[in-house]
Amino acid sequence: MADFEPEEGVVTGVPLEVFAEGLQARKAARRLVKADEADEERCKHTKMLCEGAFRNMRDSYLADCREQTQRCNRLRDLMDECQMACEA
Repeated sequence: MADFEPEEGVVTGVPLEVFAEGLQARKAARRLVKADEADEERCKHTKMLCEGAFRNMRDSYLADCREQTQRCNRLRDLMDECQMACEA
């Protein structure tokens, strides 16, 4: 066990939840593209996932990425990948 307590205070960097949401949207969009047939409900759900994820990733990028870190660069790349998959 560690002898220290985690520091409380301001959390810096991009939250992992933002990455998880982006990855989920990208996966859903890629799955929809590969599907033989997609019903209207599945298309609407995927579009909703993509729009929400992209909005949250963009907001997080603007708020949390004042300095270019590896995590911020990965978020920028995920935004691009998500946008490409969702527009396909």
